[in-house]
Amino acid sequence: MKKLLTSILLIVLVSCGTEPEIVSEITSEDAPEFFKLADSLAIVLVKTLGGRLTEVIQSDGVIKAIDVCKEEVYDITDDLEDKIDENISIKRVSNKYRNPKNLPDKYEIEALDWFNNKLSESNEMPKNYGQKILRKNKEILRYYKPMLVQTKCLLCHGDDDTRLPEVSKRIKKHYPNDLAKNYKDGDFRGLIRVEML
Repeated sequence: MKKLLTSILLIVLVSCGTEPEIVSEITSEDAPEFFKLADSLAIVLVKTLGGRLTEVIQSDGVIKAIDVCKEEVYDITDDLEDKIDENISIKRVSNKYRNPKNLPDKYEIEALDWFNNKLSESNEMPKNYGQKILRKNKEILRYYKPMLVQTKCLLCHGDDDTRLPEVSKRIKKHYPNDLAKNYKDGDFRGLIRVEML
């Protein structure tokens, strides 16, 4: 009976497509066109998001910028994806995320760990990192670019003790489980991940 159950379980697992995923590191030499495209998308995203937040902070203040971050950031990312290719997706990820949409998957955690390890080893932030994931005979390429905390980011991502009370209150309202705080200028904030299917 035990052999029969084991055989049935094996057949079910194989038929359900539990084929293992294979992940390997890639560099710009392995996929130069993809790295070039992904890097340019990451740069455009940072400039667009940063520009929009700066504009709102200057015109309407930090509180409004929190609302913009919550409501517009994903639309800006979607718009950028739509202009490129249906096979491209862009995401911001961090171990210390504010919005659960930025929660990293297992491969993004691997990439975050890779950057943290390289930073610890050399005290220098690498420019990028790439992965090739083979899933069900489909190749998925991922490019990661680090995000570093800038001075203006500290208005919302700095120390709880030095943030304006109304800023902390608004963040707590939108993100009761916020982890994206207590950063210093220049800290490693997370990654922009560009994926091509």
